Amino acid sequence: MHLCLTIFAVVLTIATRSSTAFTVVQRHHNRSMLLRFSIDDVESKALAASEAWDLHATSFFAPAQATVVQEQLGGRVDVECFRVGTNRARFVFTNPELGMDLTTAVNDNCVVLCVANAKSGQEPWPDIFQEIGVDLSNVGDVVSSIGGIYMMVTPEVADACTTLLPTVVIGAGVTVKPTGEPMPEDGELQDMEEKGLDKRAQYAQKGN
Repeated sequence: MHLCLTIFAVVLTIATRSSTAFTVVQRHHNRSMLLRFSIDDVESKALAASEAWDLHATSFFAPAQATVVQEQLGGRVDVECFRVGTNRARFVFTNPELGMDLTTAVNDNCVVLCVANAKSGQEPWPDIFQEIGVDLSNVGDVVSSIGGIYMMVTPEVADACTTLLPTVVIGAGVTVKPTGEPMPEDGELQDMEEKGLDKRAQYAQKGN
């Protein structure tokens, strides 16, 4: 009887570990497939813009995704690829013969804002942007440097950020203005990873 129970326990342990391993592999496969489909879509739109002698600007990608886009579409002869941003980045695609340069691509497709007089210890920036209704697909890097908090955003949300961020960022006399300059090269890069639960979900979990 004791031998049977021991064998059963060993089999159960192996089965549990196998199931866990399968789940991890399956999740990794699903993430890879999701990323792959995203890259295929980006490539399709990039080539369409090039063939039509048009422009296509993507949303901002997380660093890992931006690396994949750069590796797959950068340096090709059939499409011009401009990276806008350092870590989080968006891409501008066009026909190589249009003669667009990187400076034009950057200036036309992003706005650098400076948040002045913000206190340290703010809530996570992804939460702050969510609070003002700005999706992270419109936000590049956020860097704390001399003079304030600098952020790269799409032109479509620049006005909303300028108007609404002072209402939610903690500090006395908080202002938000376009700098007209590139992002600072030094400073502390802020965490822009979404944690998966918004404030309402966290509040509900606490039972309040």
